[in-house]
Amino acid sequence: MEIDKQCLNRMIRPFLLQPLVENAVKHGFRGERLEILISAKEENNGDMVISVRDNGTGMSKIELYRLFHDEKNRQEDNARQESKSSGNGLALKNIRKRMQLYYNNDIKIQSEKGRGTEVTLIFPMERRMFYA
Repeated sequence: MEIDKQCLNRMIRPFLLQPLVENAVKHGFRGERLEILISAKEENNGDMVISVRDNGTGMSKIELYRLFHDEKNRQEDNARQESKSSGNGLALKNIRKRMQLYYNNDIKIQSEKGRGTEVTLIFPMERRMFYA
């Protein structure tokens, strides 16, 4: 883990990081040594950036696209994969919805088949209201 001191006291909503780590373990493991790096840093504008990166199986560009954009194919894949251990992207979809709902931000996914995946979440600077 690589965590900036400024991030240690920042609060985030539950069920944003845990599913990312679980996904890295469940879908990233290839029988070799799986490495997962979690990092949190504060940007100059006060935003906190958290990323979870693994060196696992990764996803192709087509798989990434279909994850969020191709509903018909996703439904067909989900029906085929119900009995398999392979996932249907539900955790990433839920994280994406939470980020949009609570932080008005999306998630960023970079992945390459056979090389791993990195998911990045950006949490806006905490803005407090001051009353005179």
